[in-house]
Amino acid sequence: MSIKKINLTFDVDWAEESITQPLIQCLLEKKIKSTWFITHDSPCLNILRQNPKYFELGIHPNFYPNSTQGESEYEIVQNLLNLVPEAKVVRTHGVFQSGRHLTMLAKFKSLLSDSSIFLPEMQNIEPVTHLTPHGSIRRFPVFWADDYEMLKDETDWKVSNSIFENGLKIFLFHPIHLHLNSPNFFLYEKSKRNGMSEIFEGRGTCSYFTELLGLIEKSKVKTNFLNEIL
Repeated sequence: MSIKKINLTFDVDWAEESITQPLIQCLLEKKIKSTWFITHDSPCLNILRQNPKYFELGIHPNFYPNSTQGESEYEIVQNLLNLVPEAKVVRTHGVFQSGRHLTMLAKFKSLLSDSSIFLPEMQNIEPVTHLTPHGSIRRFPVFWADDYEMLKDETDWKVSNSIFENGLKIFLFHPIHLHLNSPNFFLYEKSKRNGMSEIFEGRGTCSYFTELLGLIEKSKVKTNFLNEIL
């Protein structure tokens, strides 16, 4: 069994500097490419931007009610693009999507692609082109997500053989779950109530991520930016 390419992606989700910076340094040291979906301004954004060889920047708009990113959906996207003008890819918070939203996103000609589809561990995932009245947008479905794995009744948090099936292999991680090594939402919510200080010692998000990085290094798997897929 073998795998040729993996796409590592991170939804920042307003994570603090103390959480994102060690992750960024780890990826820099290992010289691994990844795509980051930005929610807010922070010093770590400058570190990502200063290393374009290893980090691709995208935007992560929150279209749910009471969003802190803007008053309207259009304003939210515009505010994020003012923050990350180089962004060519978008993933909505909570993979919020509809035909109307895709049409709105296509108005921003700098946004070439979207990764707000989730097809958990499906075989033969391929990019698709979505047509709108304002032009087309490329869509890259996600293969694996840490917060979905946390919902499973039974999981050993080990990289499964499904990674070797044909198709795109886009992984979605959240820095906070990597920091806490979150194994499920019960312990994650407990950590939030206690000031996000309880790091799980067993198998969880971080142990899965560590195993995945080991596979990438051992097998010399190529990591790509999302906009390099095509």
